[in-house]
Amino acid sequence: MSIHAEYSQSITSNADAIARKVVPKQRETKRTPKPKPPAPAADPLREIMKGLNALTNRMEGIEKRLDAPAPTRTTAARTTTTPAPPSQAARAATARAKTAPRDNYASGEVIKPKPKNAQPPRPAPSNPMAPHHPSRLIVEIRYGLSPEERPTERDAVREINEKLQENEDSKGLRVVTIKYNVHANCVVFLRPDQDARELIPFVPCFQHIIAGNSEVRARADQKWFKVQLNGVYTGTDYRPPYTPDELHEQLCENNPEYANLQILQKPRWMRAASDLENMSQSSVVFAVSSEAEASRILQCKVLAIAGRCWSFDHPYVRCKKTITCRRCGAAHAEAGHQCEDCTSDGVAMTGSCLHTEKCVNCSGAHPATDRQCPERQRRLGPTREGESTKKAQKAPGWQTVQRKGTSQQRAPRNSEPRSQGGYANAFAALETEEGEVPTEIEQLASRFMLAEHEAQQLWDDNGKNMARAVAAGEAHVRQQQAEDQEMESMYATQPQRRSPTTATRPTNQ
Repeated sequence: MSIHAEYSQSITSNADAIARKVVPKQRETKRTPKPKPPAPAADPLREIMKGLNALTNRMEGIEKRLDAPAPTRTTAARTTTTPAPPSQAARAATARAKTAPRDNYASGEVIKPKPKNAQPPRPAPSNPMAPHHPSRLIVEIRYGLSPEERPTERDAVREINEKLQENEDSKGLRVVTIKYNVHANCVVFLRPDQDARELIPFVPCFQHIIAGNSEVRARADQKWFKVQLNGVYTGTDYRPPYTPDELHEQLCENNPEYANLQILQKPRWMRAASDLENMSQSSVVFAVSSEAEASRILQCKVLAIAGRCWSFDHPYVRCKKTITCRRCGAAHAEAGHQCEDCTSDGVAMTGSCLHTEKCVNCSGAHPATDRQCPERQRRLGPTREGESTKKAQKAPGWQTVQRKGTSQQRAPRNSEPRSQGGYANAFAALETEEGEVPTEIEQLASRFMLAEHEAQQLWDDNGKNMARAVAAGEAHVRQQQAEDQEMESMYATQPQRRSPTTATRPTNQ
């Protein structure tokens, strides 16, 4: 059947019946209307032309306002001038100004790149008992107390808080507990919300409670930053290695940068004393309070000085000259520094030698390591603010020593002048002669052949403890014997001088 032909009604109905039986029934779906085609758009070239014309008109208006002269004001009346149309040169200048690089810069926060190995600072520990907590105060005790001499924790805390309450400025501070560490130092714990640095000025008020009569040094419990110094002269050519106190004193004397640092640990050798005996130079390490101070000491100017000839031209490691005395500049070690007049027989001396010193660098009357030496200041500059370079001074002649038969007489080693260490009164002398038990100071003076003031110093330096004082005295005697043996072997080939065993006992300067 064709849709274009015309058929009768009977034929159409029969065809529909046959189609319903043959063709399967399909679901009726809702037909969606076809989308209408979009309306034809305007010509794109015309739209572009319109935009360009608008921009051109706007730019011309801006140029007219920029090229127009400023209105002139007069006292009579305000007059304005009509701007002239911009010329071709003005338009070219405006175009060049627009294409030139800008001179203004961003005013925001400057962002600095961080180094790759930069690490953020560690936060303070939250546990008050942990090391380096801000509430911990370290009280270093020079002569630590024995466990029997230490106060109980409860009594010490109570007495310290009572002392703090007596001062108006320290009333807000509160000590919670104290502990003694393995180094016999005392750790004072404040409340976790308080800073231990606020307690440092008030340590003298309660130091006798935790340290007795010993000297103390208080510092906050903070991290140490260590600095290593290489090529340090050991001094073992003629004596034992330098002690930490001697190293610290020499560094302070010759290095102003070191003297201004907060030293938490004095310099100490990185090798054992037995290893240093055969080494002319080694390394030491000391600790400071901050990383900035450690960096500052590493960046400071270094002055080369030889420990053999004491010259500023080269360090000790490269020194090939003869050993020179630091005090008088003669060709001998410092331990062998003696004045022939002072050590000869028939000289009455009550103290040390009265000679003058001589610098090997400037011939001045001072040791070679004196930081006020003019030659040293010329090489390094003044070591402190206010110091000025001085001219070299020629050392004067040797001073005349006192001979026998004058008012000054040599005092025997075991005798003590009445003015320094004599008995306080005649009754005390009588009581001692009658057989009274001698005091600790008298025992020390008799045992080690010391004057009374020397025995008193030995007693005080060891915390007024007899066992420690005896141990310190015996160690000093052994050290003197070793030095005497070294001196005897050193001067065995010089018979014209006095025997060192009788002339080299150290005396108080």
